[in-house]
Amino acid sequence: MLYSNCQKPSFEPRVDLHSLENYTERLFGSDPFTLDLQEAKEMVILCDKDLEGYEVELMRLQSQMLFIREQHMRLRAHRAKLHSFTSPVRKTPNEILALIFDYACEVNLLQEEVPRTIEAGDRITTLTSPIISYLPALSLSATCTRWCSVAKSFSSLWSRLRLEIVSGETPASPAFVSMVEFFLMRSNQHPLEITLVIESWRWKSFKYEGSYLPSYYFSYDFSQNFSNLESLVIEDSECTVEDLDIFQNAPKLQKLSHLLYGQVLTAQIPWNQVTDMALWMSHEQLDKILDVCPNLTMLELWEDRGVSISPCNPLRTSKTIDTLNVIVNDCDTPQGILEIILSSLTLPALNKIFISSNLEQTKGRQWPKDLFATFLSRSSCRITTLVIRGVDLSDEDLISALRILLSLTTLEISDHSPHHSTAP
Repeated sequence: MLYSNCQKPSFEPRVDLHSLENYTERLFGSDPFTLDLQEAKEMVILCDKDLEGYEVELMRLQSQMLFIREQHMRLRAHRAKLHSFTSPVRKTPNEILALIFDYACEVNLLQEEVPRTIEAGDRITTLTSPIISYLPALSLSATCTRWCSVAKSFSSLWSRLRLEIVSGETPASPAFVSMVEFFLMRSNQHPLEITLVIESWRWKSFKYEGSYLPSYYFSYDFSQNFSNLESLVIEDSECTVEDLDIFQNAPKLQKLSHLLYGQVLTAQIPWNQVTDMALWMSHEQLDKILDVCPNLTMLELWEDRGVSISPCNPLRTSKTIDTLNVIVNDCDTPQGILEIILSSLTLPALNKIFISSNLEQTKGRQWPKDLFATFLSRSSCRITTLVIRGVDLSDEDLISALRILLSLTTLEISDHSPHHSTAP
């Protein structure tokens, strides 16, 4: 039907092709001097007009073919959707469907994009198909509205993660971080099953927050390679020597924070190259800090109310420390951490002092006016920055301090200290 209609153009041809064919053959067999050129020219003009008509007809038919092809594709798509409603899985209860999903979703691979400038390790998964095929929970939830609802309500599907973090010195991409946060949100409070692929030699900074010891997650493997690690931060965990020994192969390590208690200074990490350190003070630790870290430029010390600290005898000198950050606490001893530091150290390179309280405000602690003056005189340092937060300081004590701080360019005094939930 459609083919027969296509044989008839939508316009009336001016030239009969059968007659034109006979006319053309007759002309080729005639004497050139007897040809009627005017008749030939008129036939050429008629042919040109018919060609224009045929071109318009071709465009019309092509548009019609595109329309028919689109209708065909739409009809097939709708048929497939309608046919899916007859599938037996439609009658499967949500509880059974969730169990099927649970069986099908073994693990969701969250892989940070491997930069072209580096080569991924053997433990990094080589993607041979679209990334969504490695995310079964996401793939199932994207199938239809019902499956999405079932998948979202079954938190365990989203709690099985394999994290492959392979970036070098650049931070994790926002897209990767967002995807991890998305899966954690969907997992709700369900226990997480996480496989972390450790490409530790690529890490530039490492921050740990958790209730277990870091060594627990590294399986006490002291052969880990941290060749690019520059910053190590450990929070919310009672760090031990074994925890730090794991990071002994870190030739670029410069910053350590926040080591909680214990004899961590005996760990086998490259202390002599550490320039920035923050830690809670324990018994007789001030002496050891300068012994094991001779190249410190920034020292941050936190005071524990239940721990007494012995002053250095004799006095200790550091010619490299230029920034001192002291976080004080209410304590039961006559001398707290600030008094011990001022009476024990000589810091000729010091130019920045930060003193703040670990509480909302420290009560019952007098400003060590004389010790502060003696410390500055002994150190002969040029203080340019003084910041005091949450520490009682009378107007008289402040004026006395300012009189001897002749190079001061930055001064900040606050009655209340910002809340420290954890150490920085």
